[in-house]
Amino acid sequence: MKVAFLGSGFEIERLREAADAMAAFEIVDVGIPRIGGISMSSSTPSGVDDAESWESLLAGTMSDGVVFAGDPEDSHGNERLRKLVQSAVPTLVIHPACDVLLGYELQMIQRDTQGVLLAFWPGHQHPLLESIEQWIRQANESPLGEIDQLSFQRVLPSGTMAETLDWFSRDAAVLGRLLGRVTKLGALGTASESLSAQRMSVHMSSDEGAIANWSITPRLEGCEAELTVIGQRGRARLLMTADPADWALEYGGERVQHREWRDFNGPLWALQAAVHNPDGGESWRHATNGLELADTVQQSLRRGKTIDLYGVEPTEEATFKTMMAAGGCLALTATVVLAVLMMVLDSIGVTSWGPSVWRKWPILLVATLLVFLALQLLRLVFPDPPASK
Repeated sequence: MKVAFLGSGFEIERLREAADAMAAFEIVDVGIPRIGGISMSSSTPSGVDDAESWESLLAGTMSDGVVFAGDPEDSHGNERLRKLVQSAVPTLVIHPACDVLLGYELQMIQRDTQGVLLAFWPGHQHPLLESIEQWIRQANESPLGEIDQLSFQRVLPSGTMAETLDWFSRDAAVLGRLLGRVTKLGALGTASESLSAQRMSVHMSSDEGAIANWSITPRLEGCEAELTVIGQRGRARLLMTADPADWALEYGGERVQHREWRDFNGPLWALQAAVHNPDGGESWRHATNGLELADTVQQSLRRGKTIDLYGVEPTEEATFKTMMAAGGCLALTATVVLAVLMMVLDSIGVTSWGPSVWRKWPILLVATLLVFLALQLLRLVFPDPPASK
């Protein structure tokens, strides 16, 4: 499989090294746009620094898939990602690479094109996380019983609120995957974009009654993050280090590890498999959910209150109806204002000596409303494609 790499950073360099070491993958060098985002260490951008050559990927003949790393604040990078998904190029995106609005837009585009859109961040496919997810789904067979609470603590270096939210979006994607649909979120901390967010805490609850807490801690013993799972029959701790191969799950006096786990091989195999058997964008939905929760944190900090989440997945039809509803309210308001204004002008005789079209304003007003109503039929002219089974 031919794989192209767009971007730079720790994760994409490790993925590139993994692809270079596997005989099943051939690396294609293209232009490397400048990116920021989460970076765990310094790295040298790979490929040729030609900002235009990447467009050759859109034809789908240069490579079989693309690994993309981007900065949510980079509009040029966002446009590159949008074009890749619109062209149905199989794409593995290092999360986070965009804001929540673009995330949902890409989700709708992927649904229409039936293309491959995967998300990756270190550890999200780890077997130990899958074990915890299985415990939650099969509570009767779990050594912890029914899960009541999740507690996620992360050690972060000093950074801005934006950098903290990037990390939170990754961890929130994991918590959302374990919790199910998050219905309430409340955050405590500072809402300043320029200040360090070293004391932020986020509380979440799901529609199934489970609760979760995410917080920043100054230090943890031997790891960078810790996920504590509390059940009715006991608790477990997932100790997360910089290298997912060293992650450990402790419960009931036991310590489980998967040292054979190669975190940067899995997403490449997943990309190859998805080209032949698309997964429907499940990993991207988890990533977009993390972006939504990170965006909700900002709202909660600004308002100083808990925010309700309704879990409505945006679609093109729902977006169209929302726009038409807003346009309808605006049209009705403008109609009333215009009608009153024209009647006043007519009563003082202004329209009698003005252009002849003024005297036909009721007809023009009705015609404008009829055109607006006719726009509602566009959903019948351009129906959504049937969902694949």
